[in-house]
Amino acid sequence: MDDEEFRKIKKDSTTLINYYWDICTKNIPSNPLFTIENQYVEGDRKLVGFNFDFLRKRIHKYIKHPVATKIFKNHAYVRTILCEVVLTARQLGVMPPTDIRWLKLYNRTAYAFIQNIGRPSLFSEGLGPISHYLIEVKLGKPLEEPDFNIGLVGFEYELLSFAMTEARQKAAEDVNSIIRVVEFTDKELNNGSYNSKNNSKDDFKYSDDHVFDMVSVEIPQDEIQKNKQKGF
Repeated sequence: MDDEEFRKIKKDSTTLINYYWDICTKNIPSNPLFTIENQYVEGDRKLVGFNFDFLRKRIHKYIKHPVATKIFKNHAYVRTILCEVVLTARQLGVMPPTDIRWLKLYNRTAYAFIQNIGRPSLFSEGLGPISHYLIEVKLGKPLEEPDFNIGLVGFEYELLSFAMTEARQKAAEDVNSIIRVVEFTDKELNNGSYNSKNNSKDDFKYSDDHVFDMVSVEIPQDEIQKNKQKGF
């Protein structure tokens, strides 16, 4: 790709990004599905206001490009094709997830999947297609039967890394067994008294009113007056 072709593609990319954001920002005030009452509506919001003929022309402009035909040849699904498209586009420059953040307002599942491409950790929405994409890359050809083994193995590995195994449980019990009961003397508490009942924090009453079973120390009035000038 020469510099002139790169500049044309870059210009088209910027035009499309601006177009999506422009339609999205105009759509939000006039579409009832974007009101506060419908902010948690289930399902996808209709892509109102987008000129699909304009977008199709952009796609057909590059659909027979050698890079595009190679991608279509090696992948079986739209989402695995998108994986390769995004990663290939990033070879020419930065393609931050924020560029497609507008999509989250219409289709959260698609947004979560696309912005996850190329990252080491996944949203659940991206687990299936990205797993299948990695298998297709490994095989070097499209795979029609869905294969999520990579995602499942990774999920199991991460799950087990947080599991309370017998060794971890024993280590926790050993630590608890050597925790000492804390006791404060009367002198330490300025004529108050506090004896920890145990080491399980039962002394504290965690509740909405935040009442704690601890001694309070009152400062004598004459002491307060005496130290006013000192910034007590």
